[in-house]
Amino acid sequence: MESSAFQAASLQLQERRCLKSRHRRRKEINRRCATMTRKRSTPNTPLSKGTQGAFFTTISEEERQKQQLQSISASLASLTRETGPNIVKGDPDRKKEGLVAHPYHYVPTISLYEQAIKYEKGSFITSTGALATLSGAKTGRSPKDKRVVRDETTEDDLWWGKGSPNIEMDEHTFLVNRERAVDYLNSLDKVFVNDQFLNWDPENRIKVRIVSARAYHSLFMHNMCIRPTPEELEDFGTPDFTIYNAGQFPCNRYTHYMTSSTSIDVNLDRREMVILGTQYAGEMKKGLFSVMHYLMPKRGILSLHSGCNMGKEGDNVVFDEHSREVDYLDKSVTENTRAAYPIEYIPNAKIPCIGPHPKNVAGTEDGIKEPQATFSACFGAAFIMMHPTRYAAMLAEKMQKHGATGWLVNTGWSGGRYGVGSRIKLAYTRKIIDAIHSGSLLNANYKKTEWSNKNAYNDTLLKLAGLFKKNFETQGEKDDELCHDDSSPPLRAQTIDELHSLQKKRSTSSSPHANAHGKFFAVQDERQKQQLQSISASLASLTRETGPKIVKGDPATKAKGSLPYHHVPNISVTDSSLKFTHQAIKFEKGSFITSTGALATLSGAKTGRSPKDKRVVKDEGTTEDLWWGKGSPNIEMDEHTFLVNRERAVDYLNSLDKVFVNDQFLNWDPENKIKVRIVSARAYHSLFMHNMCIRPTAEELADFGTPDFTIYNAGQFPCNRYTHYMTSSTSVDINLARKEMIILGTQYAGEMKKGLFSLMHYLMPKRGILSLHSGSNMGKDGDTTLSTDHNRYLIGDDEHCWSDKGVSNIEGGCYAKCIDLSREKEPDIWNAIKFGTENTRASYPIEYIPNAKIPCVGPHPKNVILLACDAFGVLPPVSKLNLAQTMYHFISGYTALVAGTVDGIKEPTATFSACFGAAFIMMHPTKYAAMLAEKMQKHGATGWLVNTGWSGGSYGTGSRIKLAYTRKIIDAIHSGSLLNATYKRTEVFGLEIPEQIDDLPSEILDPINSVFTTHKIGEDNKLQEEILAAGPNF
Repeated sequence: MESSAFQAASLQLQERRCLKSRHRRRKEINRRCATMTRKRSTPNTPLSKGTQGAFFTTISEEERQKQQLQSISASLASLTRETGPNIVKGDPDRKKEGLVAHPYHYVPTISLYEQAIKYEKGSFITSTGALATLSGAKTGRSPKDKRVVRDETTEDDLWWGKGSPNIEMDEHTFLVNRERAVDYLNSLDKVFVNDQFLNWDPENRIKVRIVSARAYHSLFMHNMCIRPTPEELEDFGTPDFTIYNAGQFPCNRYTHYMTSSTSIDVNLDRREMVILGTQYAGEMKKGLFSVMHYLMPKRGILSLHSGCNMGKEGDNVVFDEHSREVDYLDKSVTENTRAAYPIEYIPNAKIPCIGPHPKNVAGTEDGIKEPQATFSACFGAAFIMMHPTRYAAMLAEKMQKHGATGWLVNTGWSGGRYGVGSRIKLAYTRKIIDAIHSGSLLNANYKKTEWSNKNAYNDTLLKLAGLFKKNFETQGEKDDELCHDDSSPPLRAQTIDELHSLQKKRSTSSSPHANAHGKFFAVQDERQKQQLQSISASLASLTRETGPKIVKGDPATKAKGSLPYHHVPNISVTDSSLKFTHQAIKFEKGSFITSTGALATLSGAKTGRSPKDKRVVKDEGTTEDLWWGKGSPNIEMDEHTFLVNRERAVDYLNSLDKVFVNDQFLNWDPENKIKVRIVSARAYHSLFMHNMCIRPTAEELADFGTPDFTIYNAGQFPCNRYTHYMTSSTSVDINLARKEMIILGTQYAGEMKKGLFSLMHYLMPKRGILSLHSGSNMGKDGDTTLSTDHNRYLIGDDEHCWSDKGVSNIEGGCYAKCIDLSREKEPDIWNAIKFGTENTRASYPIEYIPNAKIPCVGPHPKNVILLACDAFGVLPPVSKLNLAQTMYHFISGYTALVAGTVDGIKEPTATFSACFGAAFIMMHPTKYAAMLAEKMQKHGATGWLVNTGWSGGSYGTGSRIKLAYTRKIIDAIHSGSLLNATYKRTEVFGLEIPEQIDDLPSEILDPINSVFTTHKIGEDNKLQEEILAAGPNF
């Protein structure tokens, strides 16, 4: 331990000394460069040592830093939403949020080392002080996944078609991938930003910004690009080109042009590059090289894939890259290992890295594992942007202008082809190079190659010549470098055994009870295997491997057996609310425990549902069944767009360190129970649904099997606005055929609850069961009412089914608004939660209510009470309805939206919500109304309309009907006394209102008559006429 600490301290000291040395050296370089190039036009050079105050004459140092951070934030901004994240300079561990800028003055190399070692699995320090790390499944470039935007700018300038490395994509698809990368980078706790330069020629220097998720990528580019001085960094400004490296996050295979999980996209017009699905750092280096292959030739400058050296007398030689001797720092560990280091680490490096015109140009070519003949135009076909002849013409022009001689040096085989002859000795090649350098070869005697008397040589020569001719005629074939696609090692578990090996449970063979209970444990283990396999399948990408490895219990426990360079999320499968609470407190900011033990947390920017962002897939199965068009809550989307969003959500969930899985039930009716799985990124969401759905027993969970419906809640991750049908950063998508729901861009937990309610509004009516947005209670004598009453047994407070057997609650919990909550008004809710603000909702298991009826089922109801919150103040507090009136007011669903139900509602707003839940129904309202009337008639139920809104005037003029009055009305309905009361008929609406109710002021029972707006319903004309006849009569 002491030795390691000493080595680390020595490394830091050495790094700081080296940094100071480079600072001094860089200042001298800049001074020399300034004498050779034009002076800066603006007076922003550093002041003399004696100058006090601002560091620069025109703008203060603080202002410059502020501008730099604003520029970095703008780079990470979404194109369709707000600006980028907050920025933290310095140590990223000081603050978890924001991004890590890359100022030169805080010893960036050491900091990046620390970040990589601390957070990136498989990273370590070698004995020489270098950082060794893993690039993931991709250990080389993926040229077949590289795309370039083809637009007006590049249509004529770039090389397109056969043999070209430039595979085209359109602007829209690039923006889709850009948004995907930026959204992922913004979802992280920290990202790394490098502001650096390309090209040591000060007149043609290119400013580049690299935004990456990994410290290793940032360190790699810190080494590979030209590192700015502190003065240059402060005056960096807007970059000329930006890379967004979200390589840990795959591209979406449902996006156009995508052929694997990897995509490297270059947009020369936007001056941006996006990397998805590969962590191979060389993609950044070679991507910028491609950019230089475009920018430099347009300035009359030739860009070359070559090495270059200079003799003591200033004579330059340009070599193909493969001829360089591997220097002492490039110590390979494995076949796929690459090393990146600053050029200053080479003792004989020329700083600045510029020199005079070369006198010799030598091209060489080398083999790979087993040498294969290949042609790579310009010795770098994968990187060039324009046609090879463009670069060749520039090369010839410059060689002729500056008197350079060309040479072709073969470092391959002599005396026969590979397998027959032998490799040309390196010593021979070095003597040839020395002869080129000395100029002696220019004066040598030369002869042209001739036919040999050896037929084998002639045949091989003709074969090679034929290859050259064919290649030139086709303008060079595409670089045949290995494309690392999805055939790479899988990221996730592949077998049940592999999944099961992650469990911390005793196997039957090692259990001390194996002899006595071996059969029981075998069955139990097999059920657990099936459950884990099912969960892994739920999180599987539709286009790649199966789902991730699973860890039951504490998600903080590391996944065992996972490869260090493969990211797999830990998945918490638990029925313990305590564990969810612990995870929320530990990892979710803004979460805490109240004095009563409840978890209080934040839902983010969205504090209510987003009905305008809800989409339902319209396909063959739903075209006829569902309600579409004007007035319908079902906004259509196609299957492909759903799959795009599904892949986006699944990819995000798989990128996390841990996700949470709930396997639960809907509907207390055992014959019509629905199995649901909720996969979420937040412990708070998992706890919410643990409370709201029916919690399975241990036996039911072990035998759960495949769910009937699955929710993928990636609410922390926004949808992609460039995806079809998206109108905001939020999208809530339901696919009934796939039995799945996707949540993006909202963390409001109610979306899950109401999404499942929509599902039940589709599934239950197809079984002849009426689904209702209602409460339900039961008296001591077994009489049931579709409403709530604290004096009766509670069956449920919000969602119910009415089948041939009676009423059943859909949920296993309650969901209460906390605005104006008091012990006197709502004692049961008060005792369950005891906190709240205007936008606060509380969820809790129904068992927390003392008078809850468990199981939550009851007989057929005798009363159906429609609650209307009348914001106009003209409806009577209670009216008795016939069947037609019940259907009419059920379809009208007149009420008022109050604060905390829908995003943006601040005060009561009159609204019509068909079936008192228009946002959740799937079929036409008349379908549910007809089923309600049928069941009421069959089971002798009476309909009532109870107004809980305003009396004596509208909102702002009148007053809210007292809760005590409403409770006395409900008591009278339950007791049956209202059935025998004396009624009179109102004008306009034709409602029957009682003339008197015991203990209630009679004047509140008959409000002033007023004209009321009708509600058009449509479709079944005969049924429509019958229902409309029960409405207001003018």
